[in-house]
Amino acid sequence: MIQFTANPMQIVKGDSSTLSWNVEEADTVDITPGIGRVNASGSRPVTPDDTTVYTLTATNRFGATTLQTTVTVVPRVVINSFTVKPTLISKPGEPVTFTWDVDNAVSVFIDNGVGPRPAKGSLTNAGPLVTTTYTLTAIGRGSTANAQV
Repeated sequence: MIQFTANPMQIVKGDSSTLSWNVEEADTVDITPGIGRVNASGSRPVTPDDTTVYTLTATNRFGATTLQTTVTVVPRVVINSFTVKPTLISKPGEPVTFTWDVDNAVSVFIDNGVGPRPAKGSLTNAGPLVTTTYTLTAIGRGSTANAQV
């Protein structure tokens, strides 16, 4: 019997996954890439830079058996910029222009009535009636980022 898993199977770049295995009746157990010879049962954290297929090879006098598990690496959401101009308005409701640039997001939202937006863009909108902080929330596949103006 051989068990070989990765948990979680998908990580954000820079995060870790744990490989776990349990092998019976093997003389040697090896995991590639980058791990090498291991005990018949155990676990090991991995932090691959890119999606990686790990292969466990269990060998005994009858031959070798292999199992594979994949750790998928997805990019982290990055807010490159989020600005509003002007930052001070002379009268309530005076137009302001929001500009933003986000990488690796599947959803971008600006609160306080601005709403869902594309990953990159600008929007001129009626300014606030009172001093207001706006928050941009970017959601990616496994990570979230926020910025305020």
